[in-house]
Amino acid sequence: MCNIKRQTRYFLSGIFAGVLIGISASVYLVNYDLRIVREVLFSFGLLAIFQLKFNLYTGKAGFIFKEEFTGFKGIATLFLILIANFAGIAIWSFIVGFTKYAQTIVSNAQIICEARTGMPSLNLFMSAVGCGIMMNVAARTKEKSILT
Repeated sequence: MCNIKRQTRYFLSGIFAGVLIGISASVYLVNYDLRIVREVLFSFGLLAIFQLKFNLYTGKAGFIFKEEFTGFKGIATLFLILIANFAGIAIWSFIVGFTKYAQTIVSNAQIICEARTGMPSLNLFMSAVGCGIMMNVAARTKEKSILT
């Protein structure tokens, strides 16, 4: 029973993290022409997730060797967090679809997707690895309470 409660907490926390990432991505895409503004505003979403201790997959995946995430149960927990993050993003995407910013967000997302599909696979992979490393550094920094 305790495990079900814990997994439920992980799932709900993952949904909230997904919603915050969705909000951050929306702000990023609405302000696509203002590079510094969009990047600073997106980082506030990440800071909020870490400060509120929500479960974001990219913030947890680097802790795979930590006792909490080892073995099959750990991998299943990370997968649960990933699914919850997608659910949160889907919830936010549905909501933002009814706003006046929906078309701007879609247009700017298409620009980014088109640019990414034209990149060599190695460049995309290295960008993903670099992003993962930065997320892990941020998560570890927060875990050590340097930011509190």
